[in-house]
Amino acid sequence: ILPQSLSFLNCSYNNLTSLVLPTSLHGLRCSYNQLTQLDLTGLDLTDLWVGYNQLTNLVIPTPSSYSQFYFLEISGNLYTSLTIPEIPIKIFFCNETQLTSLKFTYPTYNANNGLTFEIINNPNLQSIFMKNGDTYICYDPETCGALIYNNPSLEFICLDDAKVTNFPTVLQALRNDNNPNLYFASYCSFTPGGNFNTTVGNIRFDIENNGCDLNDLTIPNF
Repeated sequence: ILPQSLSFLNCSYNNLTSLVLPTSLHGLRCSYNQLTQLDLTGLDLTDLWVGYNQLTNLVIPTPSSYSQFYFLEISGNLYTSLTIPEIPIKIFFCNETQLTSLKFTYPTYNANNGLTFEIINNPNLQSIFMKNGDTYICYDPETCGALIYNNPSLEFICLDDAKVTNFPTVLQALRNDNNPNLYFASYCSFTPGGNFNTTVGNIRFDIENNGCDLNDLTIPNF
């Protein structure tokens, strides 16, 4: 039985199959166990590492007493979708999961907050939703700490207009590192309400400003 005054627990690299946690916790690192479920109800966390367990679902609590998650690591589990809580994150790892979609509901990355941001080796990941009013995509690991790599099924990143620095370069880099058909859009749904029309055609981005040709980037589902 864990003491009710405990504020930080690191129980990684064990064979734990269950955990009962005191509500006094602010930091939990329980990676590399055999956990199939984890109840975080009532916890006010700023440090959460749950990677490489057998979790099929994870409800991440929103801290009430702190300004941000300093560390959030959710790699190597069995859940297929996940929503990140409404709070900024300093360090975020999402690698080698079964996720098909990932949704951020709060400004998570901008070029000045020093975020380390990794979404790597997720074979089933199809979409990332970052439309939240402030998220930027810089995609330069040396200056921005952002890396989205080897997600071969990734087709769509939804984010706010004008939130991609150096759009053509970033888009091409992400296509090279993930899926050649990847695209960005601020319109996150393909099912608009009410009456609507559909236009069929091909959209290309004239990156060199020398007239469109077959070498210019295609923009699917524009």
